[in-house]
Amino acid sequence: MGLAVGGGQISLFVVELMGIDVAELLGILLSKDKPTDIRRMVADTNDTIFRGSGIIDLGREVLYMRVHAKPKDVSPITLRSKLLLTGTFAHPSFGPDPKNIFLKGGIAGALGALLTPLASLIALIDTGGGKDANCEALIASAEK
Repeated sequence: MGLAVGGGQISLFVVELMGIDVAELLGILLSKDKPTDIRRMVADTNDTIFRGSGIIDLGREVLYMRVHAKPKDVSPITLRSKLLLTGTFAHPSFGPDPKNIFLKGGIAGALGALLTPLASLIALIDTGGGKDANCEALIASAEK
């Protein structure tokens, strides 16, 4: 399935919440939320690109989708995790994958215990690296 969106805006708070970017969420809460442009496709904003995969079973009306947020900027404190959209069409469930959060927390705890408490922050740093999507290719794919 392809979904194309030709522009628009989305709350930056929602984008950072989906990426579980603690530092940026705190900044928005202390200042003011502002919209960020949706470049093309609902999965690419000025701040973060979202990639998803999964199964949508129209016959049984169930879904299991995984969405991965890849920020385009560095964040010093993030619990970034895959987001899961599961359940039935009538009763969907959406939230972070707890396994990823526990793994990241475990790594932070181990670094803090083995080295120094400050070393635990290493596991919470996200260096970004998300790139703008090739909009033309995405639109061509959605049109197929």
